Amino acid sequence: MWTLFLGVALASPPQPVEGECSRHIPIRKGLAVPQVLASAGVARCSAVAVPLSELAGYLQLAGRLLEADKLHTLDVSILQQERDYYRTALEREQDRKWYETPAAHRWAGRLDILLVAVALTGTVSAVYQVQK
Repeated sequence: MWTLFLGVALASPPQPVEGECSRHIPIRKGLAVPQVLASAGVARCSAVAVPLSELAGYLQLAGRLLEADKLHTLDVSILQQERDYYRTALEREQDRKWYETPAAHRWAGRLDILLVAVALTGTVSAVYQVQK
């Protein structure tokens, strides 16, 4: 149902049908039917009389559908930006060398601490041996 109204709201007007009325013609309660529509009780052109409340409802629905379409267009553009971001991040990750990875940095840090600990232990041991 929504797609039907959305299609109607967004579609271009169809080609005129043979014998249809050429413009919108209001029909008012208590007044005679305009001469453009009928003369002597016979219709001059084809048209459909839609109750005003129903027409107002269709116009409100079309407006809401256009707003929803804009909202979904925004959602789609945000999702496309996120997809592009993660795609470039993945490409950067695949181009990275092994020594630039976080795991290599962690192991380098562990080795640094081990070397410092060995050097500090050796220095303390040497100072202790000299004082004896």
